[in-house]
Amino acid sequence: MMDVACVHVRSAAVTDTGWWPFLQRHLDERGWTATDLAVKARINASTVSRWKSGAEVTVANARTIAEVLGAPPLAVFIAAGIITEQEAQLRETEPDARRLTNAALLAELKRRIESADVVHVPSAEEIAGDPSRFSSGGSARRRSRGTDKDA
Repeated sequence: MMDVACVHVRSAAVTDTGWWPFLQRHLDERGWTATDLAVKARINASTVSRWKSGAEVTVANARTIAEVLGAPPLAVFIAAGIITEQEAQLRETEPDARRLTNAALLAELKRRIESADVVHVPSAEEIAGDPSRFSSGGSARRRSRGTDKDA
């Protein structure tokens, strides 16, 4: 994962100048033309040309440009106007349940159970008082299929 400070420093210059100046700077550093970029990125040359006029960049194309230039994807996304610097600095993500400690997982389960709708679990007395109300009919089905050993 990239250091946030590094992204911030690079992206500050990027957002001041826009997408095409960002690309042009990278092209100049490499001695490439816009056509060279299009070929290396396998992007239609007319798409690259439209970027000079301010056309929007897709996420897929920005990802490809980041790979081809060897530039940090966040810096490219900021330059392309896909995300802002503030969005690039956000780090909140969904946790991977496999990486949670047992204590954290149990705490989350407890929180969910306590906030869930209460489900009534019948007592033994309720079941004994009206067994047909709580019967699933499972035994009858097993006997009819010949799977019940007592049949």
